[in-house]
Amino acid sequence: DGAAGVVLVSDRVGRSDGARIIGWGHRTVGLPLAPKLARSADDTHVLPHVRDTFADALGRAGLGSVDDLDAVEVHDCFAMSAYMAIAWIPSAPVGQLSIKYKIHGYAKTIVNDAAGGTDAIGAAYRALRRGDADVIIAGGFEAAIAEAAIAGLAAFEEICHDAPDPAAAFRPFNAERPGIVVGEGGGIVILEEMERAQARGAK
Repeated sequence: DGAAGVVLVSDRVGRSDGARIIGWGHRTVGLPLAPKLARSADDTHVLPHVRDTFADALGRAGLGSVDDLDAVEVHDCFAMSAYMAIAWIPSAPVGQLSIKYKIHGYAKTIVNDAAGGTDAIGAAYRALRRGDADVIIAGGFEAAIAEAAIAGLAAFEEICHDAPDPAAAFRPFNAERPGIVVGEGGGIVILEEMERAQARGAK
């Protein structure tokens, strides 16, 4: 885990003595959520280590309560597995495919929202023209049906949250469409230099 902080101040404060950190707090606990909840089962607060950290910061700053503050931001890192961090790296699928099928050489991961697959095919075409490779597997896919992905997408107003007929919700070119329908799918093409394809008798 790690953290970073930025202090924004007005010109008036900037021309004076500047801003100072007058209170801080810190607690170290294990990453998994279940043990944290188990430890706080008999406590009056859920995740009491977060409360204790906040209390430390108030005490060091000489403040009595949260009423003395203009804003508060605290966080606790939990419920994330180390494997989840690896799985959500955009280049992870390319690496897994190269391992499974023993594919080596030129590799790129294109991330461009809904146009990533099309962009990847264009990038592969340009790579072939430059002579970076003879054959390239290119395309795109989406696997958004996961708790973390759905939670994030739910915040967008453009996402279809409710449709009278779910079977007819996906209408991308209809002016009365209810919004973007979250789904999964993919498409892959294999690009090859024409001379190489002709040499191996491809039709």
